[in-house]
Amino acid sequence: MWAPAWSIGWKASLIFGLLLSVIDLMLRPKRGVITAVRQIEPDYRVGHAGHYNLRLANHGEMVLHVDTREVLPASCEPREHRASVDLRPGEERSITIEFVGKERGRFRVAPTTLRVRSKFGLFVYQEVASVKDDELAVFPGRPAAETATLLSRARLLEEAGLRVVRRLGYDSDFESLRDYVVGDDLRFVDWKATARRQHPQVRQYQLERSAEVILALDCGRLMGNVVRGVAKLDLALTPILDLASVAIQRGERVGLLAFDSSVLSYVPPRGKVRQLGLMIQALTNLQTSYQQTSFTRAVAHLETHHKKRSVVVVFTDFTDEISSLDLQMALKGLSRRHVLLFVAVGDPHLQDILEEPPRAESAPFQKAAAAELLVERRRVMHSMSRAGVLALDADPFTLTPGLISRYLEARTRV
Repeated sequence: MWAPAWSIGWKASLIFGLLLSVIDLMLRPKRGVITAVRQIEPDYRVGHAGHYNLRLANHGEMVLHVDTREVLPASCEPREHRASVDLRPGEERSITIEFVGKERGRFRVAPTTLRVRSKFGLFVYQEVASVKDDELAVFPGRPAAETATLLSRARLLEEAGLRVVRRLGYDSDFESLRDYVVGDDLRFVDWKATARRQHPQVRQYQLERSAEVILALDCGRLMGNVVRGVAKLDLALTPILDLASVAIQRGERVGLLAFDSSVLSYVPPRGKVRQLGLMIQALTNLQTSYQQTSFTRAVAHLETHHKKRSVVVVFTDFTDEISSLDLQMALKGLSRRHVLLFVAVGDPHLQDILEEPPRAESAPFQKAAAAELLVERRRVMHSMSRAGVLALDADPFTLTPGLISRYLEARTRV
């Protein structure tokens, strides 16, 4: 008795499928035929975009479709990266993994996960391609290329003659010529210029006085507030190192004081580029303690260990007028001996609340609270200015330009 045509077709399809599966299984690529190697840069900067390359290689004899999965450390965003590529026999290809480091430190990267499809795509096997303990090192500050650009702009600012510290003396570079007056030292008469102008000319010299700059960083609980996914302390490290780079380039001696309820780290002021490396090393290990900051102890430490008149730059933050009273009292006392630059590391979220359109019933109350806090911040900054303290209030993303300008202004007061 003949079977129905649909039954014959179903059985033929089943046999064909089984046969294709057996062939696909026999032709499946061996494990390890795809290799993956990460090409990670020596260091990345917190809050700045970074990337590394994942290099895949096909050591098999047929075209393979590969799905990759990279799981980054919890301190990075995004946490996961997926990609798919087709690799011909002997082909190598790089996949770029982009991320932003949200915290400082060294973080282990999990092994790369690969999914390789068989020739006809009926089977997929998964394996860990990279067993090497790769590491991402995230440091404070900005990338070297951006730092070089910043330093070149600072040099242009000084070459333009803005806020350059100049003292007339006889111990440094030539400054200008002027007419001779009775009492001038004859050693400094420029005889060639005198012959040209038919009148005695005297050489004047520019005496550059290098100052000492102390960068005092608050690591208390307020600096642990998160701004756009990054702790305020981490964001503040970039303008701090920017200022240190500019000051060292100008020949200043720069030191560092980190504190919360007690002094956490102190790097005595020194010059030369090596000092910047010592400061980066000290800053890399700092963590927010979530303790109440003691400005009195920080000021006492400075008065004990640093008696020379210097430019002291204090990086901190406050919430309102009442919480800033101890801060103001301690810093105003410090300003009697040193030139003090007070830097409030603000939060752009307050301004964002004022500018965004109301979307809920509570929006007017939020706007009123944000406006009141901003008004109180202005009062505190005005009070500091009236006490003879140079003051700057800016969010950490736009802090560097104003900070360098204020520093050059403070330098003229030493």
